[in-house]
Amino acid sequence: MFHISCLKLRILNYNVCDEFCALLHKDTTITMNMIMKSNTRLYRGSHKTAKHYRKFRCESSAKGSLLTGTMEELQHESWKPLKGIVLSSANYVPLTPISFLDRAALVYSKRISIIYGSIKYTWEETHRRCMKLASALNHFGVSRGDVVATLAPNVPAMLELHFAIPMVGATICPFDIRLDPDMLSTLLNHSKAKILFVDYQLQQIATEAVNLLKNTHSKAPLVIVISEPNYRRSFKHIRKHDYESFLEDGVAEFSIVRPHHECDPISLNYTYGTTSSPEGVICSHRGAYLNSLSSVFIHGMIDMPTYLWTLPMFHCNGWSFTWGLAIVGGTNVCLRSITPNEIFDNIVIHNVSHYMCGAPTITRATKGAFEGGWSRSGDLPIEHPNGGIQVMDHPNNIAISGGENISMIQVEAVIYSHPAVLEVEVVAKPDEHWGHTPFAFVELKEGVHVDAKEVINYFRDRIPHYMAPMTVIFEDLPRNLTAKVQKFLLKEKAKNLGGTFSSPETRPW
Repeated sequence: MFHISCLKLRILNYNVCDEFCALLHKDTTITMNMIMKSNTRLYRGSHKTAKHYRKFRCESSAKGSLLTGTMEELQHESWKPLKGIVLSSANYVPLTPISFLDRAALVYSKRISIIYGSIKYTWEETHRRCMKLASALNHFGVSRGDVVATLAPNVPAMLELHFAIPMVGATICPFDIRLDPDMLSTLLNHSKAKILFVDYQLQQIATEAVNLLKNTHSKAPLVIVISEPNYRRSFKHIRKHDYESFLEDGVAEFSIVRPHHECDPISLNYTYGTTSSPEGVICSHRGAYLNSLSSVFIHGMIDMPTYLWTLPMFHCNGWSFTWGLAIVGGTNVCLRSITPNEIFDNIVIHNVSHYMCGAPTITRATKGAFEGGWSRSGDLPIEHPNGGIQVMDHPNNIAISGGENISMIQVEAVIYSHPAVLEVEVVAKPDEHWGHTPFAFVELKEGVHVDAKEVINYFRDRIPHYMAPMTVIFEDLPRNLTAKVQKFLLKEKAKNLGGTFSSPETRPW
């Protein structure tokens, strides 16, 4: 029985950082294949991820010895623990942020833990509510290895779920509240979430996402609705429960399911790369514990600070402040609506000491960031009939070709639908006749071979001909240390490849 902790090795400077861990013994549902799958873009093979991970650490859960080497070395190494080393509660306890809540309930029992409008909880009450919520999850059948998802803004339930879900041994998966139904459905299917806790204001998105899952014959999660006080609204046509009723079904005497090892997963967070394809990233109990400590200490949070939640809790688990405030008995001031008036009113009313990512409260704004009272990002959005705003592109990614505007992102979206394409970047190539023409750099899936003519014809069958790239280059895309595509290098390469002139006869109208 052993654990494998995968360490990400930066190729150029060899700085090693913990990325994720997984159990490989028989009683777990997490496998190395799942790690590779959850740490790479959807629809991309695990061979891509394998290129970026070189070093592994093998630890005995019983003896505590350490062995380092490549995966191939570990598979063939005859490993024996050091004699006389036995881990016990006297010399080893797995690091987990669950312990922060246990301590806060004892040390700061009467200190206010959460403020949300007229609602106030103490740390003792928060601990009791989290225990009951964990008990309810356990009663429903949630156990070690399961994923429980959330789709909610900065409301008290999000804080409680960050403790209660790990307390039952499960992994929390907080979704971005700005996801559309299609993407939410995809991520629910990919994460295999057993339960989805969703805020009542996001019920329409959740309903559509769950219905999409049903249409593909995928198993839909149980949906639990987080309502405002004195507000109840049910979902139609999907399995539903109310958050407070669900919580009250639990018991406060629940026995916490603590991690077998501090490298057990505590959260699954989806992020987005340059291609906008989602990536699942695992965070361990150890990682969350250390991140929480460092976030609190680095930002000078002394005993019992008051923290205003303007940073989304769904984003990187609120940079671990969801767990970290319990370390110092802090007060979480929750905000559903992040507006200037709400921010400044709460700063004054509750004497807020920290906000954003832990920064001290400073009310002087940077005048240069605003012009006429508006923050001007330069992005090009469209407004949908339901009032939603979708950012389509940035002016730098818009090419004017023959007097027509061409969105590079729109062209890329079509290219991605080609079954042979793994990744693509489209840039504007200067052209003396047309002004600019689309130039595509395509990375193909392993073992697949197509020529440029075939790909260009595929484009022209699906988009207006003037939008189709006139040139396609097949190669691995250049990336920086964080795996982001270096688009500026591609723009320079497109500019230097071939001539800068194409005659009207060669235009693919």
